[in-house]
Amino acid sequence: MWYSNPDVIVSVADARENFSKILKTFRADPNALPVVLGAHRKPEAVIVPYKEYMAGRKVLLGGVGNVSMEALGEMSDVLHKLAAMNNIDELAIFGPALTDSLGEDDALDMLVGPNPSATYFDLVQFATEMELVLRRFVNVVNRDGLHPIADAHTLEEAVYI
Repeated sequence: MWYSNPDVIVSVADARENFSKILKTFRADPNALPVVLGAHRKPEAVIVPYKEYMAGRKVLLGGVGNVSMEALGEMSDVLHKLAAMNNIDELAIFGPALTDSLGEDDALDMLVGPNPSATYFDLVQFATEMELVLRRFVNVVNRDGLHPIADAHTLEEAVYI
């Protein structure tokens, strides 16, 4: 199949037309070869099976880092400096990290309080930087986006660092 040969650069139009077939191939074989997309024979993007993507992210992040509350406390100054650079005023941890039940593939859940000048891009940049520093996936949740009643448990359990 032309779309499972990484030496062939697939046009966006062809990939769009055959996207269901590509996904079907990935479902049938999680080790299927990536699909390279581009225009004018210039590679610009790659579609890979999710399992391969996750494995690649783990390698890029340098393995799984220690995210115990003690370790996060020791890194507090660095975390707050990165937060300030991204227009974030408050940082908190919630979820499995609080109970030391965070698995190797689990993301660290961070609740942030952005200042009024923060943008969505600031939050994305902060999440990216946190992943590099902590060497694990990080979910950044904007405190302002939580519902006071529906998300009360998250707001109550969060531990500010």
